Amino acid sequence: MKKKTDKNELTLNVTQQDYEKQLTSGIEPEAVLLPGEHKFERGGFFARHNIKANDVDTSARNTKIAISIRLDGDILEYFKNCAEKPGSAPYQTLINQVLREYIEEKQRNRDFYRKELIEDDAFIDAVAAKIKQRESQKIVGYNYSGISLFTTKDSLYNVEENKDRVKTKMIS
Repeated sequence: MKKKTDKNELTLNVTQQDYEKQLTSGIEPEAVLLPGEHKFERGGFFARHNIKANDVDTSARNTKIAISIRLDGDILEYFKNCAEKPGSAPYQTLINQVLREYIEEKQRNRDFYRKELIEDDAFIDAVAAKIKQRESQKIVGYNYSGISLFTTKDSLYNVEENKDRVKTKMIS
């Protein structure tokens, strides 16, 4: 097979010998190029196949991104050994599948516990009590006859009920 390359074009000249060699190598017959000249052009895939860019799923889930990652040797060896088994996916795909299963399991558990907690009256009562406690501990300002008081909300209610007494205490 002779290859002639240009920046955007590739021409393959497949000989009868190349064709027969590929057939005997185990490649599916429909995937083997027939003898002759075959021209390939770089780019324009969507246009040649009448595909609109909007029809292609480019979401994060369906887009593979090349990264560099450092794994423990035994972890990498495990996945590579798994990938050597007949019919197995490549080791990088196996790692991706395990990570996806982990994430989905975490999400299922989070959703399960969230639903369980929302339906648990004791939990809701405990959260309500905690919110009430925190609200009462917030520091607020109060100005009475030119005297500024800073206190918690609970204490402020007491101050409002006893304004005259507080004023007298503050002055003396």
